Amino acid sequence: MRSTEWDKIADHYFEKIDSPFSSGAKNKIYRLIKKVKNPNKKKVLEIGCGTGTLVPFLAKNFRKVIATDISKKMVELAHEKAIRYPNVLVKKIDSIQIHRLRQKFDVIISINSMLMPNIVKVNQIMRKCHKLLKKNGVFIGVFPSMDSLIYHKLIMYDKEYDKRHNRRKARLATGRILATRTYDLVYGYFDDQGKQKHYYGVELDYRFRKAGFSRIKVGKLTYPWETVEYDPNPKRFLDDIYDELWDWTVYAEK
Repeated sequence: MRSTEWDKIADHYFEKIDSPFSSGAKNKIYRLIKKVKNPNKKKVLEIGCGTGTLVPFLAKNFRKVIATDISKKMVELAHEKAIRYPNVLVKKIDSIQIHRLRQKFDVIISINSMLMPNIVKVNQIMRKCHKLLKKNGVFIGVFPSMDSLIYHKLIMYDKEYDKRHNRRKARLATGRILATRTYDLVYGYFDDQGKQKHYYGVELDYRFRKAGFSRIKVGKLTYPWETVEYDPNPKRFLDDIYDELWDWTVYAEK
């Protein structure tokens, strides 16, 4: 989405967005950040800080924090959370322009901020992250999962077939439920009132290696089925046979 679109949802962010910080999400981000050794001596950059949810935690644990976002309204809200911490600077800046910070960081964090449907820019941002990190620096991120969307769709089809025992009707019913969703399965685009990039797990490993990173670990951050707003009856997936939906987590080193 464009910066002005993020401005519109800033005051109701957690009502509009499935965030790793939403209630019920099994958030591994804090655990990944705590793997960083001697954080009180290190400088961290958060790309796409949103309303500043993570800022207080970073401020209490790191020597210096720079938090950035493309949205003017998001930056204003993040600044309200950061104002009590003298070691935090919040800046309005597009992620593609992070090289303009002209600083080196020990840690870079990006929580669902690389959503632009332009894979050339995504690759550029990943390379810039690598360049901005100090030797042995760490990247920690969360990325929307295309695999998760496909998983939801295929088990939804099975559910609809079990009700109808007709393949064509099951396919049509599944399509109606997802009528406002359009997918590009090759490039990982997901269009919901604005095209956004989603990632395959194997794709993230590839793109981070291409950007120069090593020791790349891709994991899952899961969400309860009850939070799936675009399914009319998400509780039908609460049986133990179904995995929860997920975003990808990435931990990578320079």
